[in-house]
Amino acid sequence: MKLAKEHRQNQGIPAGGGETTIATELTLRGIQSPELTDLIYDLEQSNGVQIEMNTDDAWSNLKHIGDTVEAVHGFLAKKA
Repeated sequence: MKLAKEHRQNQGIPAGGGETTIATELTLRGIQSPELTDLIYDLEQSNGVQIEMNTDDAWSNLKHIGDTVEAVHGFLAKKA
């Protein structure tokens, strides 16, 4: 969630109202398909993993902050 918040701030995307939790929809935090691509790249760089998912698949499968967390945990588990 911290990375998503930092990404929004770096991109100049308004924070929107309310608290960000794992149940928060990405779109409610201003994250659309292009921003999701950037966010996935940031996740790869900060965690040393390669997320093998094209943008269409990511957009279909990653609807909430928690979905991205689970995906990164899965890729980290494969890396270990």
